[in-house]
Amino acid sequence: LQMIFQDPFASLNPRLPVGEIIAEGMTALAQGARSPAEIEAAVSTLLAQVGLDAGAAQRYPHEFSGGQRQRIAIARALAVQPEIIVCDEPTSALDVSVQAQILNLLRGLQDELGLAYLFITHNFAVVDYLAHEVAVMYLGRIVERGTVDEVLRTPCHPYTQALLSAVPSPRLEAQRDVQRLPGETPSPAAPPAGCHFHPRCAQASELCRARYPEATALSASHTVHCHRI
Repeated sequence: LQMIFQDPFASLNPRLPVGEIIAEGMTALAQGARSPAEIEAAVSTLLAQVGLDAGAAQRYPHEFSGGQRQRIAIARALAVQPEIIVCDEPTSALDVSVQAQILNLLRGLQDELGLAYLFITHNFAVVDYLAHEVAVMYLGRIVERGTVDEVLRTPCHPYTQALLSAVPSPRLEAQRDVQRLPGETPSPAAPPAGCHFHPRCAQASELCRARYPEATALSASHTVHCHRI
């Protein structure tokens, strides 16, 4: 298990050259008791895998652009051959054109290496492009879960519906009516009783205020936590 963080500038050690940053995990885990020459060759291979030249190993993080730094962070994550990578908003700090490059890189690496990603994001376009399964969370609890088609095309939880209604469309005739949620998000440290979403839900009933809803299965892969389903 490895992680790619949101801000690549903050997540890379500014005092180490890129080669040492990538090799740190391999050295710490002593994978195969590699020699310095073998580690150097592995770093070069990883840099090439993420679209950077071998000379990048001698440079420091501040010498790279944001997209290049995120490529370095991806190489660092790949260095210890993980099965799962947690991606915490890895494109939100990047320009839109660079975001597309990083997403294409992640998708290519997934196909090449058989990786699984746990991708945390607020961007539904990214979800639609990269994900296979989606879990929508409110105050730290999953309220709806299913395949991309199930959740994004046929959302059932009021919170999922509100989120998707706020996604702008490039075509005016396809723009949804935005479902505005009243009030503010409660503190996760002191969530409301019953369904946590009920203070902001137009469909809330007394049952919603009294008891948290169990999961309702709409299909073998699609579940929703809502008393109104």
